[in-house]
Amino acid sequence: MTARNSDSLWLFLRLAVLIGLGFLAHKAFAAEPPSPPPLVYLIALDPEAEEAGADSATFLVLRIGETNEPLMVLYEVAGTAANGVDYETLPGVAVIPAGSYFAELTLTPIDDGLVEGTEVVLVGLEQPLVWPPPYIAGWPSIALAAIVDDDLAPTNQPPSIALVNPPDGSVFMSPADIRLVARAADRDGRVHHVEFFAGTNSLGSVTNHPRLIRHRLPILALNDDPSFEIDPEELPDFRLDPTPIDPTIIPGNLFQLLWEDVPPGRYLLTAVATDNDGATTRSEPVEIRVTEPPPQPIVNVIAVDPIAAEGPAPTDPADVLNTATFAIKRSGNTNIPLTVYYRLSGTASNGVDYESLPHSVEIPAGQRGARIVVVPIDDALVEGAESVVLTLVPPVCIAIFPPPPDCYLVGRQDTARAVIRDNDSQPTNRPPLVEIVRPLDGSVFLVPADIAIVAQARDFDGRVVRVEFFEGTNSLGTVSNNIAALTPHRPPLFLVWSNVPRGHYVLHAEATDNDGATSRSRPVEIKVVERTVPPTVNIEATVASAWEAGGLSPASLTSAVNTAIFTVKRTGPTTDGLRVHYSLGGTASNGVDYRRLTGQLLIPSGAASAEIVIHPIDDLLVEGTETVIASLNPSLCASLNAALRDCYVVGTNSRALAHIRDNDVSPTNHPPRVAIVQPDDGDVFLAPADISLVAEAHDADGSVRTVEFFANGASLGIVSNRNAVIIADELEVARVDNLFRLNWSNVLAGEYVLTAKATDNRGAMSASEPVRIKVVFPEAAVVTIVARDPYASEGGFHADRPIAVDVIPIPLEDRAVFTVRRTRGTNEPLVVYYSLSGSASNGVDYTELTGEVTIPRGAWAADIVVDPVDDRLAEGTETVVAALTPIACARVVPAPPECYLVGEPRRAIAYIRDNDFHHLPRVAITSPHDGEVFHASANIPVMARALDPDGWVSQVEFFANGHSIGVAQIHFIMPPPPGQMQTFDIRWTNVVAGHYVLTAKATDNEGGASWSRRIEIHVVTPPPIPTVTIIATDSYAHEGGTNTAAFRVRRDCCTSNELTVWYAVTGSASNGVDYAALSGHVTIPAGARSARIVVAPVDDNRVEEIETVVLELQPSPLAGPNLTYEIGRPEAAAAIIVDNDEALPESRRLADGLMHLSAPAVDGVCYRIEATSDFVNWEVLCRNTARGNRLHFTEPRSRDFPRRFYRVVPDICEDEE
Repeated sequence: MTARNSDSLWLFLRLAVLIGLGFLAHKAFAAEPPSPPPLVYLIALDPEAEEAGADSATFLVLRIGETNEPLMVLYEVAGTAANGVDYETLPGVAVIPAGSYFAELTLTPIDDGLVEGTEVVLVGLEQPLVWPPPYIAGWPSIALAAIVDDDLAPTNQPPSIALVNPPDGSVFMSPADIRLVARAADRDGRVHHVEFFAGTNSLGSVTNHPRLIRHRLPILALNDDPSFEIDPEELPDFRLDPTPIDPTIIPGNLFQLLWEDVPPGRYLLTAVATDNDGATTRSEPVEIRVTEPPPQPIVNVIAVDPIAAEGPAPTDPADVLNTATFAIKRSGNTNIPLTVYYRLSGTASNGVDYESLPHSVEIPAGQRGARIVVVPIDDALVEGAESVVLTLVPPVCIAIFPPPPDCYLVGRQDTARAVIRDNDSQPTNRPPLVEIVRPLDGSVFLVPADIAIVAQARDFDGRVVRVEFFEGTNSLGTVSNNIAALTPHRPPLFLVWSNVPRGHYVLHAEATDNDGATSRSRPVEIKVVERTVPPTVNIEATVASAWEAGGLSPASLTSAVNTAIFTVKRTGPTTDGLRVHYSLGGTASNGVDYRRLTGQLLIPSGAASAEIVIHPIDDLLVEGTETVIASLNPSLCASLNAALRDCYVVGTNSRALAHIRDNDVSPTNHPPRVAIVQPDDGDVFLAPADISLVAEAHDADGSVRTVEFFANGASLGIVSNRNAVIIADELEVARVDNLFRLNWSNVLAGEYVLTAKATDNRGAMSASEPVRIKVVFPEAAVVTIVARDPYASEGGFHADRPIAVDVIPIPLEDRAVFTVRRTRGTNEPLVVYYSLSGSASNGVDYTELTGEVTIPRGAWAADIVVDPVDDRLAEGTETVVAALTPIACARVVPAPPECYLVGEPRRAIAYIRDNDFHHLPRVAITSPHDGEVFHASANIPVMARALDPDGWVSQVEFFANGHSIGVAQIHFIMPPPPGQMQTFDIRWTNVVAGHYVLTAKATDNEGGASWSRRIEIHVVTPPPIPTVTIIATDSYAHEGGTNTAAFRVRRDCCTSNELTVWYAVTGSASNGVDYAALSGHVTIPAGARSARIVVAPVDDNRVEEIETVVLELQPSPLAGPNLTYEIGRPEAAAAIIVDNDEALPESRRLADGLMHLSAPAVDGVCYRIEATSDFVNWEVLCRNTARGNRLHFTEPRSRDFPRRFYRVVPDICEDEE
């Protein structure tokens, strides 16, 4: 936007406010005008245009008020696109014809053949500065459109995308319907589609379709019917503090997807935008959590269509009655139908003013809701508008837990209201129209929320005087429509609902016009949810020392033996257990010096902390004090397994230290060893000096207690071993490097012999070798070096031509300069020596330098000039490092004039920029994909595609978290032509769990290298597998009739997918002969915990003994190395088949050795069957429900027991499902 356009556009926005104030003054002191000026709005009806095919964009100028005269509306245009250059000229005036409510502005792009990318056109209504004004520009008065270029740049820029709904950290209750909203834009094209993901699972793709207004313009023009609705998405996002709109921002389109029936779990949501050239971008992730539902369903009602109207019965099948609709929704389980009761009230009578409704509705099994349609009865009575109020009624439930499946709770939205409009009078006043445009339906906010609610209201035969906002039946406030206070940049009808707590809310608005007619908007559902915050874990050494135990006397054992303890603490709720990962370091070895620890700690449910206990191992080795360092590792919270709960953040206390004291001493105490490591022997310092003394000391059979420093035999001080110093990463750890430090201050000139004396924990001492240093007066000059001009460039930039002699460089004389400076002695010249290093070669990449420079007499400094050599090689930027070299001087005072001391800085660096260029290779990892998840110990194929525009790629090296994981090379006999695509791959084997960032480095035939874009993957521990068991829920079957036996196979977890369980069939009855054939496997459906196996006897007309059917669970033959389930107890169950000529069996051992138990029982009551061999230890065999006043049980393992006793105890059985 140019400064002129920007200033003029916002000038009329400011003047609009002044016009409103002038209107107030006019109303206060002048006569009322015959009718108020019309309100004018601007909407981007189709906000996207394309140069290709002359696809135009459309703006709509809409007026509310009298239509008997044409209306001329002024507007201005701005933006990055130029009027009359990038699109056909817009004149700045739109005329709404007489009798019409709108005029269209068509934006037609000009295909100019220029690569410009997407450009923006900003249109703003202008407020005429006259009184009375011909119209008043209201909100919205500014609209944006984009022109998509069809002239492609050499490189396609990827689109931009962000998830805007739901917010990061949102918490929902299962099963949830979550509206996913992404805003995406593309600067050099358009976004073709957006795909939404939960982890790696695609939730669906939304294609970019042009947004359209919800009416048909020809019908609007013919019928003069202004009762159309505008899509709320067409209206711009508003700001409560008016600020200028940046026209360089590409207006992004909203892409929406409704994710229905989301089960409990944690989800990492992303959206991937794909533009018209295939470039993709993934949004930043949004993490949400869906919690378990309450045991009872919660039922709510809303009026999804609150307006009905009387009318004659339609004769044309295409016509329908104008009905109202209530929607009743339930939460929780949908496996069974649910009958919901309600009562009806209001001024309309059930069965009189509308077709009779039965006061209850059934939500079918598998459905989340049902609808109640109010069908008006055309009664030829003048009644006016009548209301229908539906109120949910709770059922009468038995107070037991869990509650019966037909019980439900009534939620906050327990009442909804609809209106039946009458057709038996001809009102002169048409009711207004109102709709809520912000927030959008399905919006999610984080608690506590401040929600701005915006309504659009219009009245075509008067004006809207006020709008009242409601949440359910609760009024949130009334906003007056003061026409004098209208501004073009702020909605006139809005309020802010502050500090909204967590909940599910239904908003609507009611508008009232100047003649008292009212109208209600459609409902808008929103959610205010909690933010999920992962716990923060910290670690501390609550007991920091442990002792080995061996060799201690029994009397001292109790007090001397102890363990070290690290305590891991978490913040936040403790409802669930939390698994924390850690690593161990230090001088002590895990499993050698202390009992092995796994690296994982479970903080149990209900607890805020847990302990890591260090149990020392008495190894009889003289080791001295050893250290254990425990470090918390980040969680696998980015894992895309929705059931993973072990998410946490590592806090500031991420590491802790403990010591293991040794109890083993050498028979002879070995003295410690000590050496001075700083300063070095021969070092020279300038008086007065501050010298840091550092000694390193070790003791093989104990610990060093103190180190004392001496200078010329005089003590300088004693440093005690406090067992702690500050090491890297600010962690206080044991003195594993055994360094002792002393600062010797204000040292006078002289020669000094330094020594150090170490004393161990048993009193043995030893002295270091002497270190000789000098502290001198600064008689000699001190020289330093700096890079005064650190950048040099090879001669003129070459244009590549076929013949080398035609290359004519343009000398630019761009040299680097080092400056060597001295501090004293300018009465004599001074020769200073230096050395050269770096990636540039002396005499090859720059004119050869001698390694010495002379500072002339009378000068303080001299320059070293680096003159590049133009070598016609593509080398990139090279470095030249110059370092001053000290010289040997006689130790006399005064110092000889040729002597100098090297000060700081003693080293400087310069750069030689190349003028010969070649294109670097390009590389991209094509497999695995960004965000992909693998199981631990996986073998992951890593593949990349690379090309070199002016050569070929010779190798690609792959990296994970910066560490090389393999190199792929291609050796050519005949090199490929430049620019040919090449494929490189490796196999990354046995990958451990963790979060990895993969990159690839491509190297071309000239040594040029470049890196790929980062690809993030997750390697996770495989999810748990279910344990399956089997019981005979009905162990008695009888030939001749419908009396069957039944088994139930149950799993203990992981119900999101179906599970096929295999079993073996044995027993004295023959499968497929004595009963209908069993397949040997049964499938538990997704969402279910169990499945039945029915044994249906075959009536074979033979006299037979009681026969048995035994089912025993087996591993899946199809699972391979990855088990799909584990077999628990009971793993087998048995049933009997009784011949139709046999009486009801009693308890006895059957012919095949199995024991059958039969006992009288109360029909339908659950019993627990237990067995024992000693009357002390009772084993629970199963729980079964009595049928036919008998309890039957056959034990499949009874042959294993020579003596067995049974008892039956009343119990509570689990639900079969």
